[in-house]
Amino acid sequence: MSLPWRTLGLLAMTMVAAGLIGCDDPAEEISSGEHLLALQHKVWANARETLKTDRPRLPLLFAVGSMVGERTRLRLETDYEEDNRAEVLAKLKTIGKAYLADVMTKLEATERGVQLRPGVTLAQLRQSFDRIDVEYHKFEAMTAPK
Repeated sequence: MSLPWRTLGLLAMTMVAAGLIGCDDPAEEISSGEHLLALQHKVWANARETLKTDRPRLPLLFAVGSMVGERTRLRLETDYEEDNRAEVLAKLKTIGKAYLADVMTKLEATERGVQLRPGVTLAQLRQSFDRIDVEYHKFEAMTAPK
């Protein structure tokens, strides 16, 4: 898939994920790093749940990649002001890199939608997600409202 099509695919999948969790107001969605972080936590929780099913929503997992891979991190770099800022940004960067390297490489966006790459099993995808989810639980604790 060429870069422009991949970018369009990522944007489309992110919009689908936002719709799946009920994000109605585009202005609110980008209003703050805190809101985007809360949205990311909801999307991640939905990804966690969908992987427990026999037919997980793969577009949602694809959308998670764009959020943790870049979008949330870039926003938090501009306006996250908690005392643990450096730790939060470092943890998110680590999670993003791991997700892109381990989960996203198991998914493929085609004209028919998002599917597993040839030779990849659902069990392998779940295992990859679960490994990263351990770190994401730590990230959620770090960013929990006080």
